[in-house]
Amino acid sequence: MAFSPTHAMLAVAIGSAIAPRSALAPVLMAGAACAVLPDLDLAFALLGGAGRDLHRTVTHSVFVATGVGFLTLAAMRWRPGARRVALYMALATASHGLLDAMTTYPLGVAFLSPVSWTRYVAPWQPIDGRAVELWLVLGMGIFAYVTLRLRGAAGLRAREPVVSIRGE
Repeated sequence: MAFSPTHAMLAVAIGSAIAPRSALAPVLMAGAACAVLPDLDLAFALLGGAGRDLHRTVTHSVFVATGVGFLTLAAMRWRPGARRVALYMALATASHGLLDAMTTYPLGVAFLSPVSWTRYVAPWQPIDGRAVELWLVLGMGIFAYVTLRLRGAAGLRAREPVVSIRGE
């Protein structure tokens, strides 16, 4: 099972490439939250519900990810850049299920629930331990940093000095 920081960092890596520069920090934070959102299904176990049987089902589906995108559009009232932010939120939410499918968790992810309860696993499952996740987070962090530098975003550009040392 992938940890929440891994899901959040994947969302930041995706957002570093597509999130609008005008509100980059809050959009990336919202995307990271959306990437962790599908694991709310684990709360059912704490509330005495079906618990682990529901894990990786409805909240991990493409329908929930699409719904998050439409809710984002509605919240932003179709302002300029709303479609781009909504697409990012939907992708960030959907990335959770894709990352979970790449773990060695044997039951897989029900991407189409509640329409179909069939669970899928990725043909390549490299995430089998915390060391692999650490390398994934590091790689995604480097990708996000480089992408943001190339976009000139997030205050990563050199600023003009406040005081000139040339005496001008």
